[in-house]
Amino acid sequence: MKGRGQAAFRQEQGYALISVLLLVALLLVVGTLVMQSVTNSQGMVNVSEDIVSAQADGETKLLIKLSELRAAVMALMKKDKVTLEDVKAAAAPYVESDTVTLDKENQRYVAIVKADGVSDKITQTFRRKVAITLSFTPGDPSPGSGTGGYAVVSFGALALNGTTINGNVYSAGAVANNQSKINGVLVSPTIPGGSGLTPPDKLDISSIVHQVDKEMKTTKSALFSTPATPLDFEVKANAKYTKSTVLNSIKLMPNVTLTVDGDLWVNGGVTMEANSSIVASGIIYISGDLLMNSGNNMKLQGSRIKVNGTTNFNSDPTVNITGDFYGSTLNTSGTLLAKNIYLTGTSNGNINGSNQFALFAAGSVNLNNGNSPSTLAGSVYTNGALNINGNDKVIINGSTAPPTPPDKPSEIKFEEKNVVIN
Repeated sequence: MKGRGQAAFRQEQGYALISVLLLVALLLVVGTLVMQSVTNSQGMVNVSEDIVSAQADGETKLLIKLSELRAAVMALMKKDKVTLEDVKAAAAPYVESDTVTLDKENQRYVAIVKADGVSDKITQTFRRKVAITLSFTPGDPSPGSGTGGYAVVSFGALALNGTTINGNVYSAGAVANNQSKINGVLVSPTIPGGSGLTPPDKLDISSIVHQVDKEMKTTKSALFSTPATPLDFEVKANAKYTKSTVLNSIKLMPNVTLTVDGDLWVNGGVTMEANSSIVASGIIYISGDLLMNSGNNMKLQGSRIKVNGTTNFNSDPTVNITGDFYGSTLNTSGTLLAKNIYLTGTSNGNINGSNQFALFAAGSVNLNNGNSPSTLAGSVYTNGALNINGNDKVIINGSTAPPTPPDKPSEIKFEEKNVVIN
């Protein structure tokens, strides 16, 4: 009996030991699972923090890029001329080059700005589409509105040869049209039927010029009674006068600028060599002839300009005249950029390249083109006969043509849109 009791006791001890071992094993398993859960939870927390950090980094970088891009583009308004190519160059450091598109018809630049946010092993990419639009306000109509809306007016005979005219044409005399194209209406009492358009008023060009001459001499009487300031005939260095000035005949040598803070009267003739300039804040009055020789940057600038003698261009200069010009005879060759030109006599010569002026002549006008394509933004008016020999290379964009867009936009519009990734 005793032996049987000891055996049962040992058996119970064995069961207890096994139970303890199972319990310990179970506790170890549960502890391990708990530790793994804690570790995984901490890992998830770290990943979430990295995502948030990468997102903040990316959004900050994107905002900085967009701000710098906007500043670079808006700075273009300081320039005298702005094009889509200027926008493209300014934006290049901030956009993805393979996303750039230029819509020239609507003057719009589109591209995508990208920034990568990074935190530990997490990278978040952010993109924003930008559209930059140049808004141009239409400028003033082309010069020559005093022609009654006609691009070409002749109160004598009219001969057109190989010329394209964008605008209406009027002739009071006979009309000869030889292979010219008129994108408008040709009006003349010599043409049966008529057009219904009102003919332009006939201007007394000589009286206009004489009246301006009289006004100048009356309002500037002190100038015309002032003795001339001594100056060598050949002006070889830049000269500046801080008040209204009288000079005798002068010859400005190449690249020389004569500046006057006030009015200028030249009691004699003026010769301007290549790239020379006369700039006055008041009137410019030249008693003799004006000769402008070759140069790409010839400038005559005043509030109003009066030349008593003949004005001649030699060797195809590019001449920029600021202020209405009043003269007698004008013989041109080269390129002329001006406002209104009034002549008591005739005008003869060639135009080359891109020209702009409104010509009003009391005498006949003979406009013969050279060998290169030429355009005139403006109009031609004469009290006499008019001959335009375009050689199939001259285009006159008259006052009825759409105004040329200005060089500088009135506004630069900057738009941002989120990029949807499929």
